[in-house]
Amino acid sequence: MFEKFSQYLQDKAVFTIAELNRIEAVSQIISVAKNEVLMQEGIPWIYNVFVCSGLMRSFTIDLYGNECTTGFAPENYWTGDRQSLLSGRPAQLSIDAIEDSHLVLIKQDDFHDLNKTVDAFNIVMSGVIQRNLIITKNAISENISFSEKEKYRNFLSKFEPVAHRIPHEMIASYIGTTPEILTRIQNSSTL
Repeated sequence: MFEKFSQYLQDKAVFTIAELNRIEAVSQIISVAKNEVLMQEGIPWIYNVFVCSGLMRSFTIDLYGNECTTGFAPENYWTGDRQSLLSGRPAQLSIDAIEDSHLVLIKQDDFHDLNKTVDAFNIVMSGVIQRNLIITKNAISENISFSEKEKYRNFLSKFEPVAHRIPHEMIASYIGTTPEILTRIQNSSTL
């Protein structure tokens, strides 16, 4: 599985063999079964997570005990709780596997060291973090001002290649609606 991660990195920057070996030395490859929880809300999180294969979901539980999906991470996506990583505080999200997945985990201390000592890794990660900031900002704006139909359209623009792999109720939760309303939106001829 490290080969997939290595290819992802090399598609974005030029790495020496020694640099890739260094990254591999601090990378932990794990398998997560469908429905298995990787990260639990309320527990500090210390890993940067790259999805080599499979599909992960981040979510939180609201005051009424309902799962509120906040994001999806298919192949070649990063996932985790950056706030918990940087602050050492408990995670505000949980992450589980929508399907069997293979992941690369890098402890935050090792990740920080790689950013300081491997220029190409720092370049790749700076780009990832910048894109993540833009995505987060856009998600806040969309949540405030978009209709459910616009949110669904935006979901498709981001995740259409994997949308068929995501359960209907998770998509509904992600766009902030009910499964019934999502079905009506999907059946609407004016998407």
